[in-house]
Amino acid sequence: MHNNITFEFIVVEDFDFNFDFMKIDFPEYELMDLLHFKKLIFEGNYKGIKFFYNKNFVAYCFYYITADKKFLWLDYFAVLSEFRNMGIGSKILLFIKENFNVNGVFLELEIPKFDDDFCKRRIEFYERNNAIKLNIDYNFKTKGNDYISMFIYYIPFEDLIPDLVDTENIMSECLSKIHSDIF
Repeated sequence: MHNNITFEFIVVEDFDFNFDFMKIDFPEYELMDLLHFKKLIFEGNYKGIKFFYNKNFVAYCFYYITADKKFLWLDYFAVLSEFRNMGIGSKILLFIKENFNVNGVFLELEIPKFDDDFCKRRIEFYERNNAIKLNIDYNFKTKGNDYISMFIYYIPFEDLIPDLVDTENIMSECLSKIHSDIF
């Protein structure tokens, strides 16, 4: 990959280790149940990647690729706190662009509350990496049947941005597969 960054796919047997990091990087209400994560990975609908820089574990992501193989839904993506602000996240997005034959990446980002600097920084990161906020209202249903208002972003790898109908169909496919435990 770029500048001493390597990767390996996450397997079910290795998932408990990664889930411990996820509990640090994401609020509990955003996380799926551990058994559901394992089920998705085992079924092959959902994949995870661990990234290493100079052999140190630095980041991870989980994603789903649409049935037509044209789009990737980036479900979870985090750089470990001690490796943030080093350009690693941007290099990983470039890796996805160069190594996945998809037209672009969809992702959901929590709408920041007034004083939520972490959410604001996350949005700024994706916008610096060419993400476009789509004009779609989306409420994420949590395990506790609460709803969180989210932005939907798209990172185009081609000059094409899907129209509203295509985007809604892509969202429906991805979210029904990923969140089949709560839909």
